[in-house]
Amino acid sequence: MQVGPTFQRSVMSARTRAMQGLDHLEQRLVRSAKQAHAVAIGRYHKVREGVFPGGVLQERREGFLTVLADHGLGVMDELIGSLDPIEKRFSVFVPR
Repeated sequence: MQVGPTFQRSVMSARTRAMQGLDHLEQRLVRSAKQAHAVAIGRYHKVREGVFPGGVLQERREGFLTVLADHGLGVMDELIGSLDPIEKRFSVFVPR
């Protein structure tokens, strides 16, 4: 289909604006994805530092006396009822 030179310039101008709009939208989507990724990584590091303070197991970093001082003697009953020394798995206790 043949179009006149004036109309052709209008079409090319509209095409250029549309392409620029798509480029802008793509940049916004990439920026949003990067931000969401950074938030997820930050949450992961915060949780990991809580479970592995200083990069080591918490029991290697904090002694049992610290737990008793912070949570009282009632924590002993909870630990004895929940832990199995033969079972090879980690247990996470959250203070109430």
